[in-house]
Amino acid sequence: MSDHVEAQIRLGLRLLAEDIQPASEVRAPFRPRFLALVAAGLAVVIAAAVLAVTDPGGSPTAPRFVADTFNYQPGDAGSQAAEPALSKFSVEQLSFVAAASTRDAWIVGSVAWRWNGTAWRNVPLPRLRGDADLESLALAADGEAWIVGRQSRPSDDRAAYAVAEHWDGTHWRLSPLPNVGISNLFSVSASGRDDVWVFGESFRRDRNGKFPAKGMRPLLLHWDGSHWSRVALPWAPSGLVYYGNVVATAPTDVWVLRNKQIEHWDGTTWQAVPAPFGPRDPFRGFSASSADDAWAVGSFAKRGHSKTLAAHWNGNSWQIAQTPNGSTDSDLTDVAAVSPDDAWAVGRSRWEDGHGNSKILGPLFEHWDGRSWKVMPGVIPAMWEGFPSLAAAADGSAWAIGSCYLANVVARWNGSTWTTVRHPQDHHWTKWATREDRRRGFPHCRVWKR
Repeated sequence: MSDHVEAQIRLGLRLLAEDIQPASEVRAPFRPRFLALVAAGLAVVIAAAVLAVTDPGGSPTAPRFVADTFNYQPGDAGSQAAEPALSKFSVEQLSFVAAASTRDAWIVGSVAWRWNGTAWRNVPLPRLRGDADLESLALAADGEAWIVGRQSRPSDDRAAYAVAEHWDGTHWRLSPLPNVGISNLFSVSASGRDDVWVFGESFRRDRNGKFPAKGMRPLLLHWDGSHWSRVALPWAPSGLVYYGNVVATAPTDVWVLRNKQIEHWDGTTWQAVPAPFGPRDPFRGFSASSADDAWAVGSFAKRGHSKTLAAHWNGNSWQIAQTPNGSTDSDLTDVAAVSPDDAWAVGRSRWEDGHGNSKILGPLFEHWDGRSWKVMPGVIPAMWEGFPSLAAAADGSAWAIGSCYLANVVARWNGSTWTTVRHPQDHHWTKWATREDRRRGFPHCRVWKR
């Protein structure tokens, strides 16, 4: 019997014994709880036994998936830590990273930095009236790129207005948008220069000048190479968009995520896609390389501790992939799918000393090779907020951005390990930073090594 089959049987037996809430259907919970729990565990054991009979040696090329038979509780590796979060006014605010190759990558936020294969360089952005937050970045063909976000106007700083900027290979320029009123854009994706999608939300004021949830509408825009147009969303009800994302791999393969709702565009119609984990299972990151290769990642709580969670979409259904947990608490916060045998996930890990005292909270990098997820080595500062944005390219390059107390952190996969890379100087330290903080540059950033 192979190690994988034996692990599957042990998993089924363990599920039978553990006190975990059973899964529910996407829209209708399954009852009764006890019977569902027993049936789920037996299903895993029987499936593993059948696999042992039909494939005694274990196929060396078969992906390692298990049935998503449980509705996990949300988990968070950093929920019990007590360290200061990054002040957005202390350093350059980094929001998103995207990579085309080892010689071409972008980071945007309150700034725009470009990687030329050797170093990160500042690239000027158009001057906007009022404050602006640039949230997302997409690379298109022929070296073109797009940034979207929101800006405020000096005459109305309580409202946000959508903004889009286009990189034509030489300069960033503002791109005129349809009249969408008070709005915010928080995700952009492109499959080519004439197929760019943007997702956000629009707002309506009430009589008191406030923005009630019932006046909020999901917003989807499409660029066809010459102009923007608004795309109707027949499936989207009104209400606040707590989590939104758009991923386009082709004109006939577009994913839109709104809260826990997933919709897929095949070029003709929208079709609902089941949630990856369950009604009570939030997912933190989503990425796709095609209509039959997508990943969702997050975490769940197990007996007071946080564990990583990942699911793969094969074109028909979600399959849970076993992910390693090398610490007391771990979670996954973002994922980048390149191909069926190449994907990256990033998260956080926290260790305890055996007496309930938290030790280092460090980044967790995992790679999918087509068969299984593996933890990859790295030497970078320990971080409170982790890496909220991850990017990977087809040539094997990968980047992640995050923050460590008063400093930004840019990490790179060099082919054998994750390491930090120098970036343009941040803003001056805040007034409350000590002289020692300014001298050290990376205050309270403990080195994490795996």
